[in-house]
Order: sequence, then structure tokens, then C-alpha cells
Amino acid sequence: MNGPSNIPRRAWQRRNLRRDSVVAGSSSAPKSHKQAWKPQIRGWQRSSGQERGDETDSAFGSSLSSNSESDSEFDGRAPRRMALAARSCRSQKRSNVSSADSDSGSWSDSCSDIDADSGYGSIEQDLDDTADFYDDLLAKFEIEGPTLADHGDNTKKMIQEQEQKWYRFCKHRKVDPTETIKQCNPALFKLYLVWRVRNSRIKKESTVMTYWKVLSLIYSNQTASWMREDVLYDVRNWIHTYLTPTYGLDTTKKEKAGIFVEDLAVLLNHHWIRDEEVFAHERLRVQLAANLILAGATATRPGALIGQLCYEHLEFQLFPPLKGDQRPRVVLKVNLERIKRSGGKSEPREFAFREDDMLLYDPLILIMALSFADNAFLNEFKNSEEIYKLIVPPNSDRIRLRWKGEWLKRPIFRDVELSDGMVQVSLTKALQYRKERHHLIRLGRSIGLAKALEWYDLRRGSGKKLNEELTAEERNKIMGHRQGDSRVYVMYYMSTFIDADCQSICFGSAPQHDLVHLAGRLLRHGDAPTALTDQQKFEVNQDPKLVKYRQKRTRALQQWKWQGYRSREEAEGTDMASRYDHYKKKADCLGKRLKAERLQRAIKDFHDLIHVEEVNRQLNGVKPSSVLVPPTVKYELPERAQVAHLFSKAADSINRDRLHKLRMQLLGIFAIGTSNGNMLPLVVLITTAYKFWTVPKILPATLPVSMPSIYRQQ
Repeated sequence: MNGPSNIPRRAWQRRNLRRDSVVAGSSSAPKSHKQAWKPQIRGWQRSSGQERGDETDSAFGSSLSSNSESDSEFDGRAPRRMALAARSCRSQKRSNVSSADSDSGSWSDSCSDIDADSGYGSIEQDLDDTADFYDDLLAKFEIEGPTLADHGDNTKKMIQEQEQKWYRFCKHRKVDPTETIKQCNPALFKLYLVWRVRNSRIKKESTVMTYWKVLSLIYSNQTASWMREDVLYDVRNWIHTYLTPTYGLDTTKKEKAGIFVEDLAVLLNHHWIRDEEVFAHERLRVQLAANLILAGATATRPGALIGQLCYEHLEFQLFPPLKGDQRPRVVLKVNLERIKRSGGKSEPREFAFREDDMLLYDPLILIMALSFADNAFLNEFKNSEEIYKLIVPPNSDRIRLRWKGEWLKRPIFRDVELSDGMVQVSLTKALQYRKERHHLIRLGRSIGLAKALEWYDLRRGSGKKLNEELTAEERNKIMGHRQGDSRVYVMYYMSTFIDADCQSICFGSAPQHDLVHLAGRLLRHGDAPTALTDQQKFEVNQDPKLVKYRQKRTRALQQWKWQGYRSREEAEGTDMASRYDHYKKKADCLGKRLKAERLQRAIKDFHDLIHVEEVNRQLNGVKPSSVLVPPTVKYELPERAQVAHLFSKAADSINRDRLHKLRMQLLGIFAIGTSNGNMLPLVVLITTAYKFWTVPKILPATLPVSMPSIYRQQ
């Protein structure tokens, strides 16, 4: 009998001899080795003809069938028993084979050299061990059952929150939550969604749809299967036709506004020159500007950038200078690894940033300043000028600036903390997205925007520019859209405003694209309110629910004082302290929400009325002044005036050497201002460090500042 072509003939003959020995030594073996092995394992069958070369397993299967036929059939309910029985049969087979080998005599000896040379002897010796390994795996997989989906952290958090709501609903209904959801009763799911709407502040239909999708994920986790299509179809249509009209849910979609380069210029100019906000530490101001620039240039999701970038994701590289220049060309490589997963996978993206002649947009100044503030460079640079004096050797294409080992895993954008009564930059605490979002909203309101800014507005604006300049495939790659078409971009990132001169396209008239683009930008007015008035604060404090929470908080405070406790720390662990904490948290959260809603309403009312009032003034003969008096900005720290002055000078400078000097001065100020130093107050660090950085004389802390012409809104 000839074996397969890929097995030597004599090795194949030896295997047949062993097979015949097994057949002869087993009383229950079939007469023909071609008899099929047909164990019933979840309806799966295999014949010997399907795997022709595996005669050893075929013989084992025949013995197994005859020995265990009277006992019970193998099925998925007894995986461990099947593995043990298989192992027993292989042990019996090994003993028979050993006996047959001893009888074979010279034939075995003559084949030993062939086995050693061909390697098939060692393979046959390991066949039984390999079979044991796969039997164990089979038993393990049978016991484990179906594999559940590997959700991301945010999805797991949403599922956990929704499970808590589902358990509360089932407790109210006095039913078991697990068994109830497994029933997959659409009527019960509808009842749950009604209960959610009636017992929460849900106002939008899209919110209900999100809760329903998460509930279907909970069902999938409990049953290890997808929810039936008819149930999904039923509940989805019911939400649109019954729940939304019955409870007046809002069906409008959130405005998909975009922050374009002109808006970013206004934001950054105000941030550095005109903003009077006092940050807990000036590092937070530098980090906000860096996040704005990186988010605007990469069109990335904010979750991949804010608080996620560590030093190991950044690298400065120096390349040979341009012809006629002495300084190396510096590049910052940014590797965004913590990208949102799609299809269970996360695909990192790497960007390269170079020096920008518009210093306001230059991320290298800010990132390098933060690196100097942390003393994170592996090489001991005295100042940034030493980096620009480095020379790329002729036998290398670049020089890479490496980080110290202890800084690789630390985030570069970090939050502050209190240490010995001083505000200090934390070494390990990453800047939270929620905090940076609050900074962005405040900055947008300070320039008079009608909309509360979001980080995704930057992503939409940059995505539009990428969509105009790149192919759809390149845009999807940069923005992290794994679909092969533009569905995701059209659905979530394309604005409802058509940013095109349709008149010029359809009628052939002279195009005015700039005017159409201006009409689509965010609405802004410099006199818009940025904070609540005293009257508006009084209205918020009179909210009945807020008054109730504060009364209960005060009552708990009085109770522990009556018991002799003089402070909250002394009352720790008592019921009175727990009630005080509970109602204090309730009052604080509600107060913040009411103030934010009242301020947003005041901003909306202002933008609705201000233009009516402006038209009335001009109809009455009062024309607006063509020249606005620059506001007088008073800075809390003297270096703020210096930074404002340097950025103003850079806006009108085109000489590269002059720009380099301004860049070095800005980098020096930022590096000192963003470090913890020797725990002295920040103003002391700044004022005592100017001699080291050879910064020109500090301007007065009170400085009239006007917006450079290049940053003015058209």
C-alpha cells in the first residue's frame, strides 16, 4: 500500500505494520481498518476517508466505538468523560504497539535509521501526547461554552450602569432580573423604557435609543447570543411611534458645528493675550493650547489625545538643515496608540509635526517646554538653544532625542494636586477629559461664542479640510474610520450647513466662497455674557428642589452639633454625617447644573436680541464706531504680559532668525512657568528665572493688548 506522496514509503510501511498489530491484538477491533469512526459529538461526523493518513486515530476510534458502545455515546454534555476514555484507549494501544514492536525484530531495527533521519519516528512517539493535549482543550472549550464579546472600557461602563437600572426596575416589579431578560419579552422591554423615561431627566429620543442598544448588549451577555431580529424591529419602531410622541421626546439632532482655522486663531489669540482667567497652575494653560493645536492638526478623537499621551508616544528628531541654514530641522513625532476600537481592534496612527512660522500654531514650542519643565530628556541640556546647535553626522540621516526611563510611562499632559499647601503638578495623574472640556467651554464663552464648544467641533472642522484635500481612503485612515466608504463621515461629521456656493455652481455667476464660509462659522459676539448676574444667581438659588436639598443638609449639620460634634471629621461614621454628605452632594450637583443651564439660556437670549437692538440703534442714527479701543488687560502674573508681547511681535515677523529668537524666548518662559521648581510660588519662579533665559525686560503686568491683524476675524 502506498502512502501519501509527502511521506517516505518505508515510514508509511512501518505505520501500517503498527496498525495491523493493534488490530490483531484487540479483540474488539474491526476487521477492516477502513471502517469509519463516527462519534456523535454535537452532530459532527468524520470518516476515515476524510483524513486518509491518520490511521492511528482511526484505529483508536474503532476501539473506542466498540468499547464504549454499551456505555453511552459521546456528546457535548460529557467532554471530560470523553477525554478520559480516549486517553485510556490510547494507553491500551501503546501497550499493543510495544508488543508488536518486540515481535517485529529485524524489521524495527532496519527502520530505526530511517526514522532517525526522516523525523517521522519522533512524530509518532508524540502523537499520543498531542492527542491528550487536544482532548484537554476540547473538554475545556466545552465547559467554557460560547465566548462573549470583548467590549471596550467605555462600553463596559455603559453596560454596568444600564444593568444597575435594569436591576432596580426588576426589583420594583419583584421579578428575577436575569431570568426576566432571558425571556426576551418585547412588551417587558417597552415597559422598562417607559419606566426609565418617567423616572429620569431623559428629554431626547436619541438617549432612549442608546439605552435600548445597551440593554440588547446585556441580553447578549446573559444568553451568549444575539437578540432576535423581530424583537429589535418591534421595539425600535415602538420608540418612534409611541414613546416619543407620548412623552414629547426631542427628535432634533445635535448641531454638528466645526471649529475651523480662523476660529482656532481667535481662540488661541484670546487664550494667550486677552484671557483673564487664572489657572491653578500655568502648566494647565500651556497644556490647553497644546491640545487645541494637536487636536486641530490631527482631526483625532479627543479621547485618544487628552490624558492619553505619554512620553513614550512622543519623540523629537533632528534632520540636516536646509541649504544656507545652520540650524537642524526639528520634527516632533506623535504616536496615537490609544485609539477607539473598531471591530475589536485599535489601529494606532503616527503624525509628524514641524516648526511653524506662525508661532501661535507651533506645537513644538509647547511640547518641548513641557519636556524641559519635567527634565525628561535623557541628555542633560542646559537650555533649548543647545538642541539647535546639534549637528546631524554625515553617516546618519537624523538624531533622535531620547527620554529618561522613568518618564516613558508618565503622561505629558498632567493634572495638579496640593502638596504642603502648594499647588504642584502631579507626576502620575493624567489630565482628565472632563476637566479639559470645562476649560474649552469657558474659553469659548470668553470670546462670545453662542455655542458651548466641544472637542469634537475641532475634529469636524479639521475633518472637513482633510476631506477637501485627501482621498476618502486617506481621510478614513487619519480619522480612524474603518469602513471602506464615507458613511461614518457623512452621518456623524458632515454639518447640516452646505459650505458651497450653490449659486455659482448652478447659475454660473461669480463665486463668493469666502462669504458662504463666513455664514457657516460659529456665531460670536464680544459682548455675550460669560457669567451669571446676581439676579440670575438669586433665581437659581430659589429653585424648590435645590432649597429642599439644602434644608436637609442643614438639618443634618445641626443634628451632629446637638450631639456634641464640632466638625465633620469628628462626626465621621455617624448616620448624621452620611445624611449630610448625601444631601450636600445632591445640592452641589443640582446647583452646578442649574447654573450652567441658566447661563446657557442667558447666552441664547443675548444672541437672539442683540442684533435687533443693534439694528434699532442704527435706525435711530447711532452708528457703531469703526475703531474699537483695545481693552486693558490686567495679568495676574508678569510673564503673561511677556508672552502676549512676544506673540504679538511674532504675528508681524517674517524673518526666520527673528522668529527663532522669539521661539526660544517663548520656550524658555513656558519651560520655567510649567515646572514645579523648588515648591516656590509660580510668580517667584518666573521673575527669578529671566536672567537665566536672557529674556528681555518684562513688560508691565497691565498692558493694553489688541489682536494682531492676521488673527482678526474676517
